[in-house]
Amino acid sequence: MSLPQHDNLSVQVAKWIADEIIHTQFAPGSRIREENIAEKLNISRGPVREALLILQRQRLITILPRRGAIVKKIDASEIEDLYNVIGALYTLLGQQIASNWKNDELAPFKALINSMKKHAEKNDYQHYFEETINFVRLGYPIAQNDLLRELIEDLIPSVYRAQYQSIQERKKNLNEHWQNYAQILQAVEERNTTKLVEIITMHNNQEQEHAKIFIQ
Repeated sequence: MSLPQHDNLSVQVAKWIADEIIHTQFAPGSRIREENIAEKLNISRGPVREALLILQRQRLITILPRRGAIVKKIDASEIEDLYNVIGALYTLLGQQIASNWKNDELAPFKALINSMKKHAEKNDYQHYFEETINFVRLGYPIAQNDLLRELIEDLIPSVYRAQYQSIQERKKNLNEHWQNYAQILQAVEERNTTKLVEIITMHNNQEQEHAKIFIQ
């Protein structure tokens, strides 16, 4: 197997390993060996070593002395910490977008909401989830907060991992789920930060409860 030779190969390797962890190809508590990854991807061990540092920052693995990289286990406490932090970050992002947006900057959000609705109706969770992440990322240029962007991006893989475990149950609620995003966008458009905080908090609590129920 080989990866596309992008400018930053270590980032590509990190994304590949993260995807394997999210889809449970690397089980919680299992060891990730640099040499095995390098051989599988037909690359040197240097980018793999750098990739593992990225994954440790993203809280997908732990690097232990003499044991190497171990896939982190997920428990209820980890889920609660994750969603408390990401919820606060999403709230701050939403508030900054509501404060900063101008002209037609919200138009891409409206188009994305329509696309999310179509994927929800088809029960296409994979593409639907990708668009929920794109919904967040559309806000970065408007918020103009690089630190906030970096913090959210570091936690997105862990959020995806937590959500993937409850994918079958989540599929049942997609038609209700996308409406939360529509309400968030409406609050942003109205610059109603009180309403915005309430909706994000409610949505984040729902996500947390789903993840807690289905953790292994």
